[in-house]
Amino acid sequence: MFVTFTNILLLLAIAVAEAVQIVGALLVFTLMTTPALAALLDTLRIQNASILIGHCCS
Repeated sequence: MFVTFTNILLLLAIAVAEAVQIVGALLVFTLMTTPALAALLDTLRIQNASILIGHCCS
């Protein structure tokens, strides 16, 4: 089999298509977990939790 420019471009297109899927999954995972982690870290101490509750309920 000869290595031609067309074959190289086809291989590159397949690699890019796979990479896009992986990066997309990582972005979705990050967008789902970051707010939850931020909320968890803000409310680990009861003092922080009471300040946040006081600001949103008054």
